[in-house]
Amino acid sequence: MSTKMRAASVILFLGVMGSIFFLLDVLPDNEVVTTRNTSLGFLLAGVIAIFGNVFIIRFHATEPHHPKFVLMKNRITSIRIHALSGSLEVVLGVVAWVTQNTTLAIVVGCLAIFGHVPSSLYQAPGAFGSKGLTYPAYLGVIATHFYCAVRLVMEDGNIVWLERTWMALQAYAFMRIYGYFLYKVGAFSQGGYTVRMLLAGATVLPFILGPESPLLMMLILLAWTVLMKTIVKPTAAQWSDLFDEKERGSIIDSNLRALWTQKNMGSSLDSPSKENARAVFDYLDVDKSGSLKISEMENLLNEWGANTDVKESFMSNFGKSNGIDFGTFTSTIWLSGRAQEVLSKEASSHMQTPAEKSKFVFNQLDIDESGFIEMVEIEMLLLEWGLDSREAHRYISKFGGADKRLDYAEFHSKLSPIWEFASKPKSFL
Repeated sequence: MSTKMRAASVILFLGVMGSIFFLLDVLPDNEVVTTRNTSLGFLLAGVIAIFGNVFIIRFHATEPHHPKFVLMKNRITSIRIHALSGSLEVVLGVVAWVTQNTTLAIVVGCLAIFGHVPSSLYQAPGAFGSKGLTYPAYLGVIATHFYCAVRLVMEDGNIVWLERTWMALQAYAFMRIYGYFLYKVGAFSQGGYTVRMLLAGATVLPFILGPESPLLMMLILLAWTVLMKTIVKPTAAQWSDLFDEKERGSIIDSNLRALWTQKNMGSSLDSPSKENARAVFDYLDVDKSGSLKISEMENLLNEWGANTDVKESFMSNFGKSNGIDFGTFTSTIWLSGRAQEVLSKEASSHMQTPAEKSKFVFNQLDIDESGFIEMVEIEMLLLEWGLDSREAHRYISKFGGADKRLDYAEFHSKLSPIWEFASKPKSFL
């Protein structure tokens, strides 16, 4: 994250904290409330969140973690703190609320202040969805969580601040609950992450901030756009990229790619098969040299709506070369945004052992059957999974070696988080 982006983030975070202070401590009468909220809406939201957390914790305890969390030591440490502090906060918060144990309530506040909030802030820049919306929404929820937790400790475990602190945490649970529903009904296939993030905020914030919470959500998003324009000052391409949906497969605009193939080849060529890749490659290879010019590929990426990270990665790896062959075209451009789709589609429930899973993923990525996977192919996959280009480069530098390619043994031993995650079926989480 750039220095300007950090500055904008700090300003927004502090601004949200100030707004919460105004809504919760300035506007209302400062009468100390020591009774639990037993309204039907609060209890129903709490029960739904508890059941959601049970399944979420079970899922993350039994399924492979997203590679962005486990390839580097600092990420591993962060996600462990995040998961442990969040899980304890959920459980101890319920116990403290039921028993009205103020000491336990203070422990809940400390878990949020020193565990969940810092780890959430560390992970927030890697948010999926339309980052121009989801990132400030994350900051808003984190700031709310932090403010309520601080007040919980300062007010010696007051039950109202315990309820607010605990409910702020449940934005994460409701985001996944909404995600499961949208995934099951097939709604918002192109923008589901952003939608469920905003729905989660709209669900929990009224229990914390009251009826003014939708207005605060709108002001947070407006404030972020102003901060971006005045402090970060992104280029037109960066601004457009900021509001593209960043889910798996979002690094290429599938609609623009389909329109391009329909216009130029008479078919949308929806399937990412090698046959379709060969048809597009042969169409572009006008002189039948077996190689495509880099300038032509750069134009093609623009026409297909590739995001900034993909274009930067491609030019960094091939900008000085004379051209790319069919294998490179297929693995870096044709499969961009569709690698996980191919992996999930071809995956079999019969793959049980680590060797079976790693060999399957290796073979799927080894397009030209050379016995090696070029690290640029791994980089493209990491970009598809939502990592920014700088972090993807750090992974490549750590694992790629001097030749920047891996044989199967190296792939199996060094990149287990990638093949474990890539070999599992598609999921909403």
